[in-house]
Amino acid sequence: MKDNSFLYQTSELEALKYANNYYNWIMGYFYPYLGGELVEVGAGIGTFTDFIINNIEQPYTLTLFEPATNNFQQLEKKYSGKEHLKLIQGYFEYSGHNKYDTLIVNNVLEHIEDDVSFIEDVNKSLVDSGKLLIFVPALDLLYSNFDKNLGHFRRYSKNSLIKLLNNHGFKIIMQRYFNFLGVITWYIFFKILKKKTLSISSIRLYDKFVIPVLEKVERIVEPPIGQNLLVIAEKR
Repeated sequence: MKDNSFLYQTSELEALKYANNYYNWIMGYFYPYLGGELVEVGAGIGTFTDFIINNIEQPYTLTLFEPATNNFQQLEKKYSGKEHLKLIQGYFEYSGHNKYDTLIVNNVLEHIEDDVSFIEDVNKSLVDSGKLLIFVPALDLLYSNFDKNLGHFRRYSKNSLIKLLNNHGFKIIMQRYFNFLGVITWYIFFKILKKKTLSISSIRLYDKFVIPVLEKVERIVEPPIGQNLLVIAEKR
């Protein structure tokens, strides 16, 4: 059993609360695959959780896993006693039951050192044809000290993530790079200028003025690369 009593020490989760258009864009791809027995792994402080809740149109149960003590305290304050939600402080692991039909891993897989064992646990935990919805940082060339400080063990390519999923019981329904312009901005800010944090003001500006335009463009023309990678997979 892993030690769950640690603190998440970076400020990025607070800053990303202001990325509403960005999260709505992700949810636009996840939405058609949301089932009624869901899990969000690494729920953080509940920012993306709100988007999940607001897009479910059927009776549901949503289980939130979050190992960091300080993040979990915020989840408890926000959601304690809320109908349909179950909060678990800890890492997601196979519990001996394959009961979930949807498992959401949004900006979390890169934090897991043994991603093979994690994907195996996910596969065993899903019902037949259950869906795995993944959003991760992309492209090795963008890996920086900022990634390392965030606790990222890696960034993914289409090939590396699809190979991981195909080798451990999943078939791919959708795969696409995401946020093409972010490749340039990330490289400049974190590889060249070696910035150490994401500011709230920069996130607000990018989310308000860039994301709406970028979303429209990328829905018409799928980018060949992107700052992130979005994959929808199904248990075989």
